[in-house]
Amino acid sequence: MAVLPDGGAAATFDDQVRLEKTERVLGGADTSPANRHGLVCARRTRYLLNRMNGTVQQAVWTTIVITATDPAAFTVPANVVSALLTGKAPGGGGAYSATSSVPGGGEGASIQDYPVTLVPGAVMAATIGAVGVGGTVGTPNGTDGGNCTFAGITLGGGRGAVANINGPGGMGGTVTLNGIVYSGAPGQAPPNLIIGGSGGGQGGGLGTAGIGAAGVNGGGGAGGGGTGSPWNGGNGGPGYFVLKVLTLQPIYTV
Repeated sequence: MAVLPDGGAAATFDDQVRLEKTERVLGGADTSPANRHGLVCARRTRYLLNRMNGTVQQAVWTTIVITATDPAAFTVPANVVSALLTGKAPGGGGAYSATSSVPGGGEGASIQDYPVTLVPGAVMAATIGAVGVGGTVGTPNGTDGGNCTFAGITLGGGRGAVANINGPGGMGGTVTLNGIVYSGAPGQAPPNLIIGGSGGGQGGGLGTAGIGAAGVNGGGGAGGGGTGSPWNGGNGGPGYFVLKVLTLQPIYTV
């Protein structure tokens, strides 16, 4: 005995028609009066079963935090709907001074919930640059913060400060996306010869300053100022990425 082809892929179905008295009940063909009712019911049943087996889906956000260089940091899941990238590059180091205030390093470039395109199944690498190192008596200038790269986007690290009591702080790192430049804040210049360490750019603003104390680390370059006199430059803050991916996932499974 042959089996009625239930199909089941379509979400639209033939109407369930009434068998009239004038129709002859004939078998054989799938659409004959005797088989037509069973075919419509079979296709609807198969469709509902397929839905229960995983084709009913919901949108779910998944977040991954990347804080270290990794050649396989993230594997893109199937059924990707949208992806948003947040990140910050390391800050530059503050400068050294033996007798007076010193400038802070610049803040690394940053983005917030920037839309990126992902390819399902792709294995993506991430590069997280090193923080800028504060200046010391042997190397008075702060070093630059490294770049951070992921999903084809490179965030520039903050620039280290140059040991100059009257000079400005390090420049903030930059990234240009769709013609818009996202710059980190520059490091703070020494306000006077009394304050021992000027903070670097941090969170889009200026870091704190203090005599004999390191400036704020966090998102940007730390300010000059170590523990006591002479004053070493503070290190830059670390870089990172946070990726939020919206995917479709099954609601029902059997």
